Amino acid sequence: RSVLFVLGFLALSLLVALNLFAKQRGIRVTSRSGQALYLYKDYHALVVGVGDYTNGWPDLPGAIKDAKEVASGLKAQGFSVKQILNPTSRQLKRALNDMAFRLGREKNRALLLYFAGHGETLELADGTELGYIVPADCPLKNRDPMGFDEKAVSMREIEALALKIKSIHFLSLFDSCFSGSLFSLTRAAPVDITEKSARPVRQFITAGEAGEQVPDRSVFKVVFLDAIKGEADLNLDGFITGSELGMHLQDRVVNYSRGGQHPQYGKINNPKLDKGDFVFVLKGAKRVAAAPPPPDVHPDAGLRRREEEFRRLDELLRKQEDVLRRQREMEEALKRREEELKRKEVALKKPSYYTPALPPPGYIKLFDARVTGIRFFESGYSQDPYDKRVYKKVFQSNRTRYIYWELKLKFPTPGRKIDFTIEAIYRHANGSV
Repeated sequence: RSVLFVLGFLALSLLVALNLFAKQRGIRVTSRSGQALYLYKDYHALVVGVGDYTNGWPDLPGAIKDAKEVASGLKAQGFSVKQILNPTSRQLKRALNDMAFRLGREKNRALLLYFAGHGETLELADGTELGYIVPADCPLKNRDPMGFDEKAVSMREIEALALKIKSIHFLSLFDSCFSGSLFSLTRAAPVDITEKSARPVRQFITAGEAGEQVPDRSVFKVVFLDAIKGEADLNLDGFITGSELGMHLQDRVVNYSRGGQHPQYGKINNPKLDKGDFVFVLKGAKRVAAAPPPPDVHPDAGLRRREEEFRRLDELLRKQEDVLRRQREMEEALKRREEELKRKEVALKKPSYYTPALPPPGYIKLFDARVTGIRFFESGYSQDPYDKRVYKKVFQSNRTRYIYWELKLKFPTPGRKIDFTIEAIYRHANGSV
């Protein structure tokens, strides 16, 4: 009995020790100020790719390839990844619930959701818009609105999913275009990692706005994979936050798509879940708290450190100024485009009229005939029958498609065959011929 008691005590002690060891493992980082921070126990991701649609949506073969590449890229960054391809509505919702209730019950965990596939936007009665992601068996919204709402996953469902998750940080990325009214579009310059970064957060990034088209060869995916390898580390501290990632994607995707896509990013509208920031730890960054720095041996060592800090700050300010400059250029281009569209709209609405020129009456030598009258009528590509023709003298130039004429001739010697050609002159709405 004594031996059994000792063995049981040793086993229990070993279990407690392993438990404590497990709690000390995970993602630990050191801030620039030397503060040691415990972030996560581990990283987990759910990657979804939908390319083979079965109920009216056009296929997206590239979405499957993109999902596989994103899964591989996240694994290389230390994520445990679950990947599902071409899920039905039931399979997609089951996978999301599994992430919320199985993976998401671990508090000290970073969770990431990546979806590649079609997105859609529904306008609600109050004028607001609701975004959706579309599984493989979902019908088209205009063809079967009830079936669409039943099968598609709305952003309200994603918001509810984010609230069910207990994990401290949850980041969702959608390589789709839809309205992003779920999250607030607050913007902030990237900051260093602090204890505030470890507070709870729910962040969202989409590849574009409602009405935009995501190409099958995704620019968003390419920029995302480069970003998590280090390109989105805007303040050069060895970490990439969700805010840095959103800012980087918005800047680069707009540029590479030549204004065709405008990614949206932000945090959930919830004061208890919008304070922290998702953190990617770049390979080579310090994960364990560093020892206190040694005292300066050289009298200029402190000065050199301050100069290095100023250099980094100057580089960060230059990057931020570049981002702001590009944003101003895009806003000015958009303003010019809107003004041009308004001018065209006014020009189309403003009525203008065209009066055909009448040839002088006289004798046509080729026909050996005299002109006795001319009439004009508007018709389609094929002429209307005689009993349906409406003869006019004035025509609205920005609406008329074809104007035909009838020439009345008087022949002194009828019955004679005459070969002739007629030259047609087409006058455009802008006055050119």
